[in-house]
Amino acid sequence: MVATVVGSVESANGNRYEVRWDQVTREVYVFRERLVFVGMAVSVGEAVGNVRAWVRERGK
Repeated sequence: MVATVVGSVESANGNRYEVRWDQVTREVYVFRERLVFVGMAVSVGEAVGNVRAWVRERGK
């Protein structure tokens, strides 16, 4: 796995999360205190959107 940092997302309460995406496998991860698999994406934009949705759904 070579998931590279492609951006970050800030939650409503100010927590910042790193967006990591593997261009080969298309896997998307979010990182704050630990790496968590979020899903799959075909582009950087979709990866960031997936993490935004993940953060919003969990109210972090």
